[in-house]
This record gives sequence, structure tokens and C-alpha cells, in this order.
Amino acid sequence: MTPNGRVEGACLSLGSNQGDRRLLLASALRALSELDRTRVAAVSSVYESDPVGRGGQPAYLNMAVRLETALSAEALVLSCQAIERRNGRNRLLETAPWGPRPLDMDVILFGPMAFRSLVATIPHPRYKERLFVLEPLLEICPGLACPVTGEPLAALADDLRRSQRCLRVGAADGVQSPQIGNPETVSGHVADEAGVRPLP
Repeated sequence: MTPNGRVEGACLSLGSNQGDRRLLLASALRALSELDRTRVAAVSSVYESDPVGRGGQPAYLNMAVRLETALSAEALVLSCQAIERRNGRNRLLETAPWGPRPLDMDVILFGPMAFRSLVATIPHPRYKERLFVLEPLLEICPGLACPVTGEPLAALADDLRRSQRCLRVGAADGVQSPQIGNPETVSGHVADEAGVRPLP
């Protein structure tokens, strides 16, 4: 639990490039909405991006989620890893970094905190290098800045767009245009299948 039970805003990045990617993202959203002392505050559109690292992989589907939670950062990271396992990912069997994954969940930012522990590094150490993280994140948090340096993440994303591909998925894939901050309608069928509803 966070100090004094305080609720913090947490930003997560979700991705999948194995199996039914859309259903796996929906499963992750549903599981996040069921976490103790946690509410889904906003969900981005779904984006498609090229895999990092090893070649020969399918493209990823990515999205960002903003939570309001009284869990600690470490507890949230462990919860995300448990959701990954339930959806077919086994980190113990991964022999090389950046291989294909049915589900990848990273806690990118956790309130204004910056720290490293045995369980978590906050902010995520490579998030500023990855357009597939920043593009969905900026959709739901457009004015976001790095809590360590104060630099606007939008400027970093502008630079990354010159060399990285991250495209919002269109209507052909059954994903509706988002209404930011309303988890009932954002990301179309992904949010519908997750059963995510607006905050009270």
C-alpha cells in the first residue's frame, strides 16, 4: 500500500504480439479493473508498432492505461506480472530480451516518484526511447512531463516519430475513435470486451 494509503496516479504500457492480441489486451484491461484499491481512469486507443530487438516477429498492438491506485508501485508491478502469467507469459522461459510475448505490461510512471528497488524501477528505464510507449500515453495524458528531468514527453515523441513506427489502429480492426478519459468507449471493442466502465 502507498504511504498513508494515499491514492497515486500510475501510467502503464500494455503490448501483445502473440495470439489474439486484441483479446489479450482486453483480458489485461479487465484484470486491471479488478485490482484491489485500484480504478481505471483512462485508456488509450490501440496502436500498432514494430517489435524492438529480434527480427522475424509479428507487429505489436500497444495501448496505455492510467490508473488511480492505493497499491504501492512494487505491488502494482507484481500484480501486472501475475496478469501476464495468467495470459500465457512465462518470464522464466524467456531466453533473450525483446522476444515475442502474448502480453507485456510495464508500469511506466507512478505519481511523481523516481526510485529503484529489487522489484521496480520507476520511471521505466527505457520509456523515453520508445514511441510505442509515448504515443498512447500522450493521448490520455497530453501534457505529461518526465518526473525526473521535467522535459515534456511530447517533444521526445516528436523526435522518435522520425525513426519509429507507431500507428493508431483504424476502424478496419474494429477499434473505435477514443473519447479520452471514458473507459467505456475508448479503444472500441477492446474496452467493451474487457467490461471496463466509466469511473463513478
